[in-house]
Amino acid sequence: MTLFVSCSFIVQISFAQYNWVNYDTSNSGMAINSVIALTNDKTGNVWASLSIGTSSPYGVIKFDGAIWTSYDSSNSGLPSNLIYGLNVDTLNNLWFGTDAGLVKFDGSNWTVYDVSNSGIINNHVWYVAIDDLNRVWVDASPWGLSIFNGSSWVSHTQSDWPIPNNSIEAMAFDDSNKVWFGCFGGGIAVLNLTDSSWVYYNTGNSNLPNNYISSIAKDNFGNMWAGFVLSSRVAKFNGSNWTVYSPFQNSGTWVAYNSMVFDNDNNLWIGTRSEGLYKYDGINWAQYGTPLPNSGISALNQSVNVDVNNKLWYGEVYTGLWTADLTIGIDENDFSYDGISIYPNPVSDNLTVEIYAALQGKKDLSIYNTLGQEVLKKSFAERKCLVDVASLRSGIYFVSLKTEKNIVTAKIIKQ
Repeated sequence: MTLFVSCSFIVQISFAQYNWVNYDTSNSGMAINSVIALTNDKTGNVWASLSIGTSSPYGVIKFDGAIWTSYDSSNSGLPSNLIYGLNVDTLNNLWFGTDAGLVKFDGSNWTVYDVSNSGIINNHVWYVAIDDLNRVWVDASPWGLSIFNGSSWVSHTQSDWPIPNNSIEAMAFDDSNKVWFGCFGGGIAVLNLTDSSWVYYNTGNSNLPNNYISSIAKDNFGNMWAGFVLSSRVAKFNGSNWTVYSPFQNSGTWVAYNSMVFDNDNNLWIGTRSEGLYKYDGINWAQYGTPLPNSGISALNQSVNVDVNNKLWYGEVYTGLWTADLTIGIDENDFSYDGISIYPNPVSDNLTVEIYAALQGKKDLSIYNTLGQEVLKKSFAERKCLVDVASLRSGIYFVSLKTEKNIVTAKIIKQ
């Protein structure tokens, strides 16, 4: 039996502050500030495709941390300057989805796959996914799907596959040898590659908010997440149950295409189409505003990614590229906010919660692990409280303190 759960956790504050760096035409090799897709290769280089909408494309740019290199149809093997999607395989080959076919770049050589020289179903490539066997899954929505194993091609459409429709907007692979397809208007279809069976999730058999899927991602614990077009909700599937969250401020906000990623600490990062960048740490949702544009329009496709060094990269259509070292967000600093201090951090035995603000009544404190499980709970009325955390295992935890005024959350490290 599948259970359906709806939740809404709107964060009052953003407790993890990062040192954001912005790259635009004023301080980089970018020709324009409009990013439509991005990815990172195995060495940490960021690759971003640039275009004003889809009518004025500028190819792709690579940044290695010091040097910016631009590639377009005039100086490379790219058949077009319009690049919808980018991905990297296990051998660090770059794959580009363009409106003139699929392109592979091995660092030296460019190879173009189109309908004239390969088995690709159509030259319009929206998204490229790579599975654990290094097979390239080519989303040529709305014409269908092609799979390339390095030597041969297989293509599928709704006519030969029991997929809801040919408009596949998102793909992801889980830990059970299954591929998840997000279909525009068709909900979610899950193909078991072991026995070729299919499972479907839609508004008819689940509590998904709609059938228009914009993004699918797997977290570090194997849960599958989905974002939706024209819906301000996000859904998580843990293998048995769907949980639906309503994290955004406005009902018209939705997740940009293929714009949900998880960092090394299992934080979910989401690029939205009207409220910029969001993060979910397993307890609270936080919108990242200043210096980021809090009403920002994320890149059309693949707007957010985490590189091999746990640095977050975010692409926006007006302000260019943003990046932050996420390890700084897990710093060894005491927490202080709005008259509340939580220290020391890191902590070994006793955690001190001290309240300087004029807050009356009972305070409820809970500590959660990175799975979102409550591992310690305590209520107190005093202005200073010692919390014995000696029995907790070493690792990262989240302290949630509820007062009469608000709820604050801090990330701590237990030594």
